[in-house]
Amino acid sequence: AYFQEAGRAGRDGKKAYAVLLYNREDKKRLEMSYETSFPPLKEVLRVYRALGSYFQLAIGGGLGRNFNFDLINFSKTYQFHPLRAFSCLKILEQSNLIVMTDAIYIPSQLKLLISKEQLYDYLLKNPQMELILKSILRNYQGAFRHFIKIKEGQLAAFLKMPKEKLIKTLKKLAHAKVLTYIPQKNEPQIIFTKARYDATELDMDYQLYNFRKEKYKERYQAAISYAETAICRSRLLLGYFSQTNAPKCGVCDVCTGRTKPQIDLQKFEQYKERLYDLLNEKELTLGELMSGFTPQKEGEILLAIEYLIDEGFITKIDRKYTITKH
Repeated sequence: AYFQEAGRAGRDGKKAYAVLLYNREDKKRLEMSYETSFPPLKEVLRVYRALGSYFQLAIGGGLGRNFNFDLINFSKTYQFHPLRAFSCLKILEQSNLIVMTDAIYIPSQLKLLISKEQLYDYLLKNPQMELILKSILRNYQGAFRHFIKIKEGQLAAFLKMPKEKLIKTLKKLAHAKVLTYIPQKNEPQIIFTKARYDATELDMDYQLYNFRKEKYKERYQAAISYAETAICRSRLLLGYFSQTNAPKCGVCDVCTGRTKPQIDLQKFEQYKERLYDLLNEKELTLGELMSGFTPQKEGEILLAIEYLIDEGFITKIDRKYTITKH
């Protein structure tokens, strides 16, 4: 978004300035966001187990079932941090173990639990229920086989009785185990897309999880690198979008020297040697290179990398750096 807005500034051909507001707290927030978004998988497993206990699901049960879900209450009950618990739930959702919805409308449902013969016997003993049960069977198909969606208001109007009385009667029938009645819901839901299992490890795509985690890390490190860079800002942005070997813009604060850090020759040689050691093993992204140094030296390291690129010692291709010559 910043790149897009900065690009719009000079469309009229006049001099324009892009301003990025940034401080060290922003960096801490980005790093914390990464840690919160990708909690340890052991913690994800604990959340999955806690979900089963929270909804009192037996092992092997729960497939296709949905439950009202209060994240704050769940987190408090099992002593999870709400944000970390939410991230764990999103990982479980990405692994197709659950679906987590926002507050949505789910219509009322019911299903008869007894056979037609048992229903006949029940009505002989409870004739006051005949009108309601026969009206359900007349207006809704398949109630013996599966859950059907009902609208209490329409059914109550058909029966010419108050809606509240109908709901009370349906609850009585549910208590008598004649049917299962699930009233409509307007709350966040957890839906189990797979039956609960006794997990010692998660049934998930670990490769995909690690890929998402690495990409997230690359993005936030790229944002930090841009804010703290000693490389031409235009060049760094274009490089992020795989436009390699772009010329320096000559007008950004780095190119004009307003924010350029100084580095002495002895330090440069030390950094160069360390960069070569890292790149001798394999091609690395900027974030991977920077992880080989202390955060306090980032500005000087970026300056050393820029010089090595300018002089042709290292090359950047598709966001990865490699040695060109010694």
